Amino acid sequence: MMLRVAAISVAAVLLAFVAILCAMGSPLYGLLIMLAAVTLLLVYERRRYKPLADRPPSGWRPTGERFVDPETNQPVEVWNDPVTGERSYVVKEPDKG
Repeated sequence: MMLRVAAISVAAVLLAFVAILCAMGSPLYGLLIMLAAVTLLLVYERRRYKPLADRPPSGWRPTGERFVDPETNQPVEVWNDPVTGERSYVVKEPDKG
């Protein structure tokens, strides 16, 4: 989480610096476009992932994928909407028995 914030901050500062250089007449427009793209992708990636759910939405099916969430150390099961292909990450209950 901290690394992501640092990467977004560095990209934004570099973007501002190169934008100022371009405004002063420097021909760094390619670099400006690349930095803008990297900054937008970093911000988009941060908002893309959804929080873990307690239960899957109705009508969804398990994909068989399971992993341990690195932030919470909880086992997670991946569910899929067969119509749209959207995925949901559900905290897996421990097996009782």
